[in-house]
Amino acid sequence: PICQNKDIGNPAASGGGRTILEMDSGFSYGTDLLRLFNSTFLLPAFNICILIAGLCKILAPVKSCNGQFWQMNQYWKMKRQAEREMEIGNREGSRYYLEKCADCLGQPIPVTWLDAACSFIWQLLYVVFYKVGLHRLSQGFVGCGGGDPQDPSSGGGDPQDPSSASWHNQRNAQIALTYHQYNQVNLYGASSVGVRELSSILTAVNSARESNLRPSVMAEIYLNLCITLKLFSKRIPSFILRGIFERTRKFGLKEEVSPGLDWILSPEGAQYVLDPTTNLQVIDDEARMSSGGQGFNLVNLIVHKYRNTQLQKALQTLICPTQERNLQTVPDILDSVSRCNNRHGSLTTDRDDSVIDWWLALYKCTHLWYSNKASEASKFYAEIEDFPEIYQECEDPSFVCLLAAHLTLRSVIDKDYEEGMRLCEHTSEIIQDAVRFYLQKKNATDNTTSMNLLVLALDWILQARTDIWQHGKTSVEDAGHFLDDSPLSGGSDSLLTAEGVEEDGLGNHHPGCHLPGAGYGQVDLHGFQRDLQSLRMLADTAAPWLQDRLNVYSGVQRLAALAPPTRTQQLLEYTSNRMASRQGLVCMGGRAEDTSYLAEWELATAHLFACKYLPRQLLATPGERIGMLTEAARLLDKLGDKRRGDQVATLLRQITTSH
Repeated sequence: PICQNKDIGNPAASGGGRTILEMDSGFSYGTDLLRLFNSTFLLPAFNICILIAGLCKILAPVKSCNGQFWQMNQYWKMKRQAEREMEIGNREGSRYYLEKCADCLGQPIPVTWLDAACSFIWQLLYVVFYKVGLHRLSQGFVGCGGGDPQDPSSGGGDPQDPSSASWHNQRNAQIALTYHQYNQVNLYGASSVGVRELSSILTAVNSARESNLRPSVMAEIYLNLCITLKLFSKRIPSFILRGIFERTRKFGLKEEVSPGLDWILSPEGAQYVLDPTTNLQVIDDEARMSSGGQGFNLVNLIVHKYRNTQLQKALQTLICPTQERNLQTVPDILDSVSRCNNRHGSLTTDRDDSVIDWWLALYKCTHLWYSNKASEASKFYAEIEDFPEIYQECEDPSFVCLLAAHLTLRSVIDKDYEEGMRLCEHTSEIIQDAVRFYLQKKNATDNTTSMNLLVLALDWILQARTDIWQHGKTSVEDAGHFLDDSPLSGGSDSLLTAEGVEEDGLGNHHPGCHLPGAGYGQVDLHGFQRDLQSLRMLADTAAPWLQDRLNVYSGVQRLAALAPPTRTQQLLEYTSNRMASRQGLVCMGGRAEDTSYLAEWELATAHLFACKYLPRQLLATPGERIGMLTEAARLLDKLGDKRRGDQVATLLRQITTSH
């Protein structure tokens, strides 16, 4: 039978006959998975490793680390020379010697844009390698290894041996410092940066990670990185900048840092640096509202910029207050500058810059004057009289004329009118020379700070002359010498006097230039006219928004000269008419902004003088005077000028009680 044929089931015994193929149902997972893994992963991974190694060799802008120790002596010579150039502010010299330093360290600074781009790509790759722990492997690819600065066991070796980990850590520290300083020089005065600056600061960061630099230096390097990214693009995500700044803060907490860096790491400094609207273009400009001499130190320049910006904001508020930026905001601004000027841990002083303290005293005193607190303002007189030496030797006379105007107004506020009249004469001449100096230098250097200081000085001396006239007029009225038929009511004699003043301008002094009165109640109309001419020169050439203030003080001068009141009324009303229609262009912070200065302070002052000194016949009804004074009181209250506001309130009470 077929079932008994053993040869059928035994192919080997059946000779060379045809056999039936069978499929093996067994499956070897290990062998097949290994074969699949080799074909889909290992080959691409091997190709990626080869690509990375090639990129490391091609992109890494570094020479061989071995055999470079003999150049360290030359490096220290170049390093000292570079520091000298940075101290004196020579940018080109600093760059030249820092480039020489980088060459001596074996890590040359990129010259062309292509070199900088390749270096930037490499440094970016190195950041990624550091995050995933492959930075040691990349160092082996480029032929330059070193010990881990965070691992004490890897930092040994002879520091004199170029192959030791200790020597490599020291070398990386010098590379980081060199590129950090080089990037600081490039950031000076730059409104934006490019690939070169990004490459430099990333090189400094990556080298600092492989070094034993102090935490305070590491904090400055990371701050440099944060500012460089802000200047590179406004589209850098804020969380990246905050992360870098938080890393800076952590390094700053590990040891004591400089006063400037300590403020930057504070919440107030962090808000200023990270604010998207903050312009971090660092430059030791011509404002000279601090001691200067910041060099290229990025931390000092940022602190200097903040102090200068805040002091200029306070100055602009004092000369042209608005309802949004009134005089009552000045103390908050000054407090922020004072906190920025603190120095902690010093055995000699707790202030960082004495010049900043002088400006703080001057502005606080001025604010107290406007707040009608003369007794509290007198506490700052001694500090203001200690005039900083840098302004005594400065070519720009605007600082000296500001101090002279302050002393003049101080004498008048303290009711020393005789001394005030004497100082008015000297201060007027100083201001006139300063205005001419500014207009001559304006085309070469448009220094907005100097112009604002001149405006403030002119405002002070004109206020002093106004107060002297008001006091003299009151003294004459109290003595019974004020005539009812005076030229204020339209006499012809005063017309000749007033016209003589206007026609002479800055010409010869004539007998009609003083208002007859009692002693120091006299008004120097010639000096008044000279100050108005200085203000007019600024209004015509540099600050058109001063035209309303010029009209107000011109009206006061005509009142002091007993000129016909019709023209005086027109000058005072001109400010009111222009306020509703004029869209001014006010210079704020060295640039023109599309903001309208509505001359609200000038309007209120014009209402005050019109209601107090113009003949009642020119005003229709007593109700009109009350309405004008009420409007003036409202504006002065919103502007924060309590000194003028109290004058308006007193006059308003007199009018209401007399009716």
